[in-house]
Amino acid sequence: MFKVELDDVAVVERGQVAVLISNIGEEPTEEMKKRLTSSQTEGEVVVEEARERYVVPKGFRGIQEEVAGPGRYYLNKRAYIPYIIDTTNITIDWDSTSDTRFDQLLVISRTAFRSTSR
Repeated sequence: MFKVELDDVAVVERGQVAVLISNIGEEPTEEMKKRLTSSQTEGEVVVEEARERYVVPKGFRGIQEEVAGPGRYYLNKRAYIPYIIDTTNITIDWDSTSDTRFDQLLVISRTAFRSTSR
């Protein structure tokens, strides 16, 4: 009558969030859909493929408004799809001391002009 399947635990590390897409819940209302299509216009043309991609509150089917912070989540992966997003900043300190200096970077522009950054 039932089938039990084991699945991995969704782990969200520090510096990450999980955006959840719910495949269960109530169907989003027409007002939610109109709000999306009115914000997804390019001039007079509505972006057709974005019509079904909307952010919804908890309890509705779609991309959830609230994200999941760091922790372990035991999700039914058929009901919820978690997408892990990194939220940390990467900072590079460019200074002149020899022990912390990075190697030169080779930069090639669109016009194929080569330059080294110091």
